[in-house]
Amino acid sequence: MGLVLMAKGRPAEAIIHFQRVRPSNVETRFNLIRACLQAHRTAGGLKVATELSAQNKDDVQLHFTLGVLLASEKQYRAAQLELEKANALRPETFEILYNLGQTYLRGGEYAKAEQALNRALKLKPDSPETLYLLAQVNADQTRAVDALDLLVRAHKLAPQNTDIIFLLARVQHVPELFRRCHPPPGIRFEDRAATRGSARRLGRELFYVG
Repeated sequence: MGLVLMAKGRPAEAIIHFQRVRPSNVETRFNLIRACLQAHRTAGGLKVATELSAQNKDDVQLHFTLGVLLASEKQYRAAQLELEKANALRPETFEILYNLGQTYLRGGEYAKAEQALNRALKLKPDSPETLYLLAQVNADQTRAVDALDLLVRAHKLAPQNTDIIFLLARVQHVPELFRRCHPPPGIRFEDRAATRGSARRLGRELFYVG
């Protein structure tokens, strides 16, 4: 019944149904946490999450899943703690580092996000999703040229990815890019005005790809 109420967008009513489940297994407690957070009963949801985490301190999968759940509900600080626990238990795992980096990014911790995502990229150098998140880190810190380099790489790997295309279009309009833009390898621009024009054209072309 709790899941039915959640599907109907009634998380507050679902809470009591999840609380009544006996024995209360991990899946039910995950559902309870999500219901509490969606019903804006944040303190209650985080309390259940903290208790669940403490009772399963050596379970890497639980910490990982709980971290992803909390991040999906925009509880970034709590999510970071769980993903950090997962990373400590199983270091240098792509999925953990990728989600940890993304959570740092959403929480505005750019230095930590960049570090985690670069470690993830070493494990999967051809991951367009990781390149995209690293580009976001750079774009959010007004490092447009660095963001563009990453986005060009990501676009080559995933030319139909609309998130990459839209961020490319946004980055192409940052003034820093026009001040510092360098021609791509194999292309020579005659002057700075040509560089600016080419950058604008590239932005339009990439925006309409796919």
